[in-house]
Amino acid sequence: MRPAELSAVVRCIGGGVFLPGAAQMMTLSADRKTCRIWDASTGDDISVLAGHTGKVLGAAAFLPPSSQPSLDAPARRLRLLTVSEDGTARLWEAASGEVLQVLRGHRKDVTGGAFFPDGERILTVSLDCTARVWEAASGEEVQMLEGHSAALTSGTVFCNGQRLLTTSCDCTARVWDASGAMLCNFEGHAASVVSGAAFCGGNQVLTVAADGSRCIWDAP
Repeated sequence: MRPAELSAVVRCIGGGVFLPGAAQMMTLSADRKTCRIWDASTGDDISVLAGHTGKVLGAAAFLPPSSQPSLDAPARRLRLLTVSEDGTARLWEAASGEVLQVLRGHRKDVTGGAFFPDGERILTVSLDCTARVWEAASGEEVQMLEGHSAALTSGTVFCNGQRLLTTSCDCTARVWDASGAMLCNFEGHAASVVSGAAFCGGNQVLTVAADGSRCIWDAP
C-alpha cells in the first residue's frame, strides 16, 4: 500500500494516531472493533489488534525509555492500551499484535485509559462511575476509585505518577493520590466534564466540559 492510499484509509475510518518512538500509526477499522498498526513511511501493514467484541473507544501508548539499560528487548517494545464498550481494556504489543493482558472488572463501557509514567500500572475509567488501577504485568486490579455520581469520561495520570485526575458526567473532576484517596473535588462546570489534563512540573489541571467551558484549577 502506498502512503497516499494509507491516508485515504485514515479519512474513511475517521482518523488515526501516530505512535511514539517510531514512524508508525494506528487506525480503527470501519466497525471500530479492530485496530491496525501501519508503517507510516511505507504504508505497510505491521499488525492487527483484534479481540474486542465492542467498539474501541480510546487508546494510549507506552514506550519504555531507551535510557533504561536494565530493560530486556521485549520490554522495550511499544505497548498499546485500548478501551472498549465491551467493558474491557486490552494491553497489546504493537509490533506483533499479541494481547498481553485483558483487564476485566468494569461493569459497563470503559471510556478511557492511561499508563503510569513507568508503564507498570494502568488507569481505566468507565460508565460504571468508577476508575480502576491495574498491574500491567499481571492484569490484576489493585485499586478501585469510587465517588463520582455519574459516568466517568476520562482519566489522567500526573507526570510524577503520584496523583490521578478523573472527569465525569456529574459535572466534576477529582484528584486522587496514589493510595486511592480523593484529594479534591473540582465543582464549577455546568455541564458534563469530558476531558482533563495535568500540567507537568506544576500543580495545575485543565478541565473541559461539554458546553465548551474550560477551567484551570490548582491541585493539592
